[in-house]
Amino acid sequence: MDMVHTIMIILGLSLDSFVVMMNKGATVRQILFSRAALYALIYAAVRVLAVLVGYSASFLLEDMVNDRLEISIACLIIFAIGLYLCFRACMRREPEEKLDRLFDLRACFMLAVLTSIETLLLAVGFSLFDISLATVSLLTFAITFAGVLAAFAVGYFEGPHYTRQLSFMGGFLMIVFGLYLIVHYVMLLR
Repeated sequence: MDMVHTIMIILGLSLDSFVVMMNKGATVRQILFSRAALYALIYAAVRVLAVLVGYSASFLLEDMVNDRLEISIACLIIFAIGLYLCFRACMRREPEEKLDRLFDLRACFMLAVLTSIETLLLAVGFSLFDISLATVSLLTFAITFAGVLAAFAVGYFEGPHYTRQLSFMGGFLMIVFGLYLIVHYVMLLR
């Protein structure tokens, strides 16, 4: 898998966290840039931690299966995450712009942990594709940090518009790349 595919898959997954933080941005009363940057930093750090855990977990699979099966599992992980995100986007209700006085650093951390399960699974897939841990960690951190910071600002200034469409688009992007990878690496390279 090349760098463009890796970036696009991480972008697809990060649209989910974009939507979550856009909804949160719409519920705060007043936000300073430094506070929004701290939320983005927490979110990005938790995502990188999920990548580290995913890479660690993938070492168990590498010893149990052959290379072809590893690639097949990695492709199916990406495809399945895309399906899950699309399904969740279809089930998503329109957000309420109601003041959330309880949102703080701890709540941001918990939200990041809950939405990083897909990142952990995606990291297993990237590891099975032999993409370096440093590359995935840096890309995940940069894309998540920028996306969460932008999402918080968009939600704060504009409100949580098009949340269902953005979530669906992220899942669809992952489905497309998952199918491409299945065709390219599993079906064509026998």
